[in-house]
Amino acid sequence: MRVKKKIGVGLAALAVATCCGFGLGSMQSADATLSGTLSQVVYESEYALGETFSVQAAQITYQGKAYDTVAIVQFPSGKTVEQTDFALTESGVYTITYRAKADDGKLLTETVSFTVVNNLCSFDGVGNVQYGSNSYLDESVQGLNVSLTSGATFRYNATIDLRDNLAMSTPIIKFYCTPTVAGAKEVDQAYIRLTDAHDPNNYVQIHLKNTVVAGYTYIDVSNSGGKAVGLARVGGDPKPGYIFYDGYYHSYFEDSRHYGFNSRVSFDGIAPDDDKGATAFEDNYHSIRFDATTNRLYATRGVSFPDYTLITDLDEPMLYGEDVFKGFTTGEVIMSVWGDNYTGSSFNFFITEVDGQDLSKGAVNTIAPAITVNYGDLDENELPPAVVNKAYTVFDATAKDDMDGEVACKATVYYNYNNSARSMVAVKDGKFTPTRAGKYTIVYEAVDSFGNVNKKTVDVDAVSRESLTCTFGEKQTSASVATDVSVADFAINQPLGAWDVDVRARLNGSDTVYEIDKEEMSFFPLQAGTYTIEYVYADYVESKTFSYEINVNAVDKPVFVGDANVPRYVLKNCTYTFGDYFAYDFSNGTKLLTPELYVKEDGGAERKINGTYTVNASSSVAFVFKATNAAGKTTEKTYVAPVVDTNYGQSGKLDLSKYLQGAAFSGTANTDGVTFATDATKATDGTAVLDLVHVGYKGVFAAKFKPVESAKNFSTVRIVLTKLTDRKEQIAFTFTDNGNGTDISVSGNEYFAAGTSTVKFDGAEELGVETELGMLVFKGSDLKIAHSELFAGFGDKFFVSLELGGIEGNAALQITHLMNQKMSNVRSDRVNPIIIAPELKTGYTLGEDIVVDAFDCYDFVDPNPTLTYTLLEGEKAVVTKDNVALDGTQNPYAAYTIDGTKYVNGTLSCNVTDFTGRAATFSLNLYVEDEVPPVVTLDITDRVFSKGESVTFADYVATDDNGEVAVTIIVSDPCSNFKVYDGDSFTPDKVGKYRIIYYALDESGNLATVEYTILVE
Repeated sequence: MRVKKKIGVGLAALAVATCCGFGLGSMQSADATLSGTLSQVVYESEYALGETFSVQAAQITYQGKAYDTVAIVQFPSGKTVEQTDFALTESGVYTITYRAKADDGKLLTETVSFTVVNNLCSFDGVGNVQYGSNSYLDESVQGLNVSLTSGATFRYNATIDLRDNLAMSTPIIKFYCTPTVAGAKEVDQAYIRLTDAHDPNNYVQIHLKNTVVAGYTYIDVSNSGGKAVGLARVGGDPKPGYIFYDGYYHSYFEDSRHYGFNSRVSFDGIAPDDDKGATAFEDNYHSIRFDATTNRLYATRGVSFPDYTLITDLDEPMLYGEDVFKGFTTGEVIMSVWGDNYTGSSFNFFITEVDGQDLSKGAVNTIAPAITVNYGDLDENELPPAVVNKAYTVFDATAKDDMDGEVACKATVYYNYNNSARSMVAVKDGKFTPTRAGKYTIVYEAVDSFGNVNKKTVDVDAVSRESLTCTFGEKQTSASVATDVSVADFAINQPLGAWDVDVRARLNGSDTVYEIDKEEMSFFPLQAGTYTIEYVYADYVESKTFSYEINVNAVDKPVFVGDANVPRYVLKNCTYTFGDYFAYDFSNGTKLLTPELYVKEDGGAERKINGTYTVNASSSVAFVFKATNAAGKTTEKTYVAPVVDTNYGQSGKLDLSKYLQGAAFSGTANTDGVTFATDATKATDGTAVLDLVHVGYKGVFAAKFKPVESAKNFSTVRIVLTKLTDRKEQIAFTFTDNGNGTDISVSGNEYFAAGTSTVKFDGAEELGVETELGMLVFKGSDLKIAHSELFAGFGDKFFVSLELGGIEGNAALQITHLMNQKMSNVRSDRVNPIIIAPELKTGYTLGEDIVVDAFDCYDFVDPNPTLTYTLLEGEKAVVTKDNVALDGTQNPYAAYTIDGTKYVNGTLSCNVTDFTGRAATFSLNLYVEDEVPPVVTLDITDRVFSKGESVTFADYVATDDNGEVAVTIIVSDPCSNFKVYDGDSFTPDKVGKYRIIYYALDESGNLATVEYTILVE
């Protein structure tokens, strides 16, 4: 859009501006550049971004002779062109330099400048805007002619500051509906939105409705999506339903489809002709005013009413209830307008006023870019000093301009910047090196396309010091593989600013690297060889390295790493299934060995088991893993699990009090929970421990309890979770009596959180933690922890223990809930097992393998429910890449991969059943999506026929890679009439060109079309 002056005046005015305002001057150069007199050229002072610009030919008169010139145009960015026509692609100041060479060899130059501005207006969607007059009004009335297509929004880009118009001397907007055809409205609703310039979610929306009577527009107003309210002032005596407000009676409309504040202004381009409406079209305008002091909106109502009348009061609770308006951040807003319910192809309207602004001008930028320096983790008020002769990093900086967006930001470094004897310091690779002590200044500078400059300075003091040093502790030089190998501690000496040390162990001659935790200061090598221990230590100024070597020696026996997933306790008569467990053999490189598993019941003889084991012992079971390498060397690892008799498998004899075991406790159950009692004589150092005989599961994790008031001689309850495959790793929830409530802390797995609970330690209310929607929530507390944060890498299942601490006498704790089990004296299992399904997507693309990860299950009472699943196409089991049929007999705890190069459309059905017969199911469809259309091949013989002659359709072959294909033949005659034919021929009744189209549709809905043409004579 070009920004124009008033029609008939602009050219003459601009001619004067060009001659007087541009300041035609001269440029001196080493070539004795001189100035003459430039012939008159007429340019506008401002153009809009995106316009095509033409350079006018000109001459320079020098010493009485006119010389033709060459024009060079310099863009705001500095680039130059010698074209006569080009697009204005940059906003800012452009300079045209006219150059000529005089007969005496002198270079003659003259310059003119103009500004290119960002558009005052823009659109979301398709729209157009032109400044000038409108045919509905006198030519003297100038404004913005706006045309919108359906779905488009007009945006007025200049900021409107409501604080500058508190007297409402000018409207926020004044506009006329100017349809292409007078009397034919193009929309029946329009919206004006005032959006907070600092918060796009805070806005006021004015809704104009012309849906009932042509000459009436009804208005209501909402804010930020809340209720819409419009008041219609009424005269005479009050009637039922009217409200008295602001000295008048009003009809009150809330979220009305058609009604609201009523104005006698039309949408159809024709002025209402009665005594309440506009008698001339110039009075048929919509006008909105906003009182930013009271948050009241006013509108034009008609010629017989005041210039503006109250629509609504946005912050009045009587009108808006909880939806009252809270005001704009500063009073600065951006306005947008759009139409709705289009009855025409476009919505045309004419804006004559916007907040008293000059609509003929674009928004010229006078504000310099803002510069932001990125100090990282450093405090900008306490920057580390530089060190003489050491490189210092120049902080990164960015610059952002209101119009140009991101602009370049240059950094220059000076010594004694504020002194007349300042000197520039070289910057190389983003760093400068001070050569002497003193103050150095980094000067950041940014310039926008309008020439606005901003500078920001950062001072850095340079000091003299010795090099950065680090002191190291004792250095271990040899160790064994698969053990914790300690590395030397370190201490940084007098660093400048923030400092850090990275420590790693690198196996020489390989890519194996262990990143070493600076608190642990050890690593666990799984390969023998020589390791280089590397330290990289640095402060802001300097970085250094140090290293030494450790020989890690192989061992001749297998080594078990981590723990086997075996139970801490076993239930009598229960059958257990054991997963994989491995040992390492380092005698010749690094290899994995699968150990054999043996059991010893009640200290008896060992016997080998294969995958499952049913407990027949009375007191204890020892699980013995034996790994043997090729040299015949054997290593054993033994886990001893006490046997607990919970009456497992016996209907009606369940005893939940046996599901927690602790030598210091005795347990009794009632309908409210299971109470475990102990005393100080049975505790160890004031602590007594209860172990859950089965594992816990994070998906239903809960542990809720009540201290027993009559035996509350303890101060803490700790719930401890232990990782199944590494029993040294734990997470602890600690609840501590503080007299007025309970202090809570959570620690472990590299996580810590703390909070308080209003629940006291007196047993009146439940304490503890439970799971809600993937979050851990604590009774009586605001503390919440996401599963994904606390349990990351810890595993879905874990051992659970409860510890009472600070025992000084009789102590008793009632446990009310563990996991998804209500603890009580119930004698039968009433809780269904849970299927733990892996993440599965349903639709796959052809060629993408389908991966079904391991399933799992959980049941509080039954440690080993029966878990199976099938993946069937019809009644046939899908077979994996490893030729395993997923028919329910496969191991559900393993992962499987299905070939995705073939089409699969199967139903996965999973079932888990505990020993009582309680069950849970899970199912979903897994399929490879058919997105490949069929292929149709035609056998075309004849292409020319006579009118009335039978035309036989070309034979075809339709194939698909996944099922049958249905083919439909459609004929398009010379008049583009389409007809479907069921047979193999048709008889043309017109002369001309026919299209024979074959539509091929496969069973998955993929369509292919082929066609050929024939000529009928």
